[in-house]
Amino acid sequence: MSPLRRLCWSALVVTAVSLLAEGSARLMKLQLPGWRSQDHSTVVMTGHPVRLWGLGPGIRDNAGTTATISEIGLRGTVPTVPRPSGRERIFVVGDSSFFGFGVRDDETLDVAIVRDLTTAGLDVDGVNGGVPGYSTEQVRLLLDDVGWASEPTLLIVGALWSDTNFESYRDRDLLRSSAFSIHPLARSAAVRLLAAWLTRWIQPEAGRIVTWTQTEARPEARHRRVPLAAYADNLMDIALDAGRRGIGVVFVSPTASVEIEQAPDSPYQWDGYRSAQGSIAAHLGVPWVDTRTPLRSASDTSDAPPLFLDDLHPTAAGMDQMARAVVTALDQAGWPTNRLIAQPSTHAPTIGADPHDGQPLPEEERVRSPFDNLFTPGNTPTSPASGPGGHAISPNR
Repeated sequence: MSPLRRLCWSALVVTAVSLLAEGSARLMKLQLPGWRSQDHSTVVMTGHPVRLWGLGPGIRDNAGTTATISEIGLRGTVPTVPRPSGRERIFVVGDSSFFGFGVRDDETLDVAIVRDLTTAGLDVDGVNGGVPGYSTEQVRLLLDDVGWASEPTLLIVGALWSDTNFESYRDRDLLRSSAFSIHPLARSAAVRLLAAWLTRWIQPEAGRIVTWTQTEARPEARHRRVPLAAYADNLMDIALDAGRRGIGVVFVSPTASVEIEQAPDSPYQWDGYRSAQGSIAAHLGVPWVDTRTPLRSASDTSDAPPLFLDDLHPTAAGMDQMARAVVTALDQAGWPTNRLIAQPSTHAPTIGADPHDGQPLPEEERVRSPFDNLFTPGNTPTSPASGPGGHAISPNR
């Protein structure tokens, strides 16, 4: 056989094998992450091309009240850029407890902090960067997208609850899979299948490509959305990135109502994450505000208004108490004279093991979360994410 005929036969075989592989892969109908929910005023979240989901601009329903979302996808008005000379600007990041689930635009944490600081004589404004359901993985992307461009001088990091949630997939896996989905090669079903297999072995720590079919149920929810070690790394990276930009940092730990009203001293599955937050704050020499103490003190008074709307989300009164705790910590730290720039110390932070990651999630802890909108409508989730301690959470978490 001549070399030309041999080459033609080889090309024919390769083409046939490729077509067979593509056809077989297409029969599997492999799916990649994509927001499946329709956008309307009763849904505060919409799909986002980079962060899986975000906030849809406009006036949105917010659990009995409304939330005003700006054109840059943050709650409230668009901050003035460039920032006025001499003005401080706080930027709050976290999930729905910091976004202000169920409270008005003028009752959110950033507004309460600015009000207290203004009363103390400071020229300061605030930006609400909280997004329901956001983990530290998504917070990092939000900061790169719109956060740093807002020119904050102080970053308040409250992300915790969503990181501790259990899901079928890690956040990093879905974020990498979503980014891969817009690549031209991802149009090939065979390439999707190959990518999912290869990333199991090649740099899995950067996130694996995950796929599913329209007919199969999601795997059991037994993975933390962000493993404890990755959570600690994310906090460190966020704080150091802020420091390189001359932006100060304060860490804030939210509180669950059960820790105030029912069993304050019981061990909880999020304890390791809160401890990690405090340890990293100490390592970096920046304030850590544990909101359990001020909320417990406030709840002890006989005429105290309700501090929680449900198991996780603070009321306007709860937001006020959290804000006072933050302002007190800032005052004690000497801010703004002390710029609170993160500086690593010689003593490494203590990050413990997480005994809960990888464990099956009890049936009673399975509730809806924003993750459910990343799957096809025909694929009914069998194991959605849960809130801390098994309490039901809003889809806007």
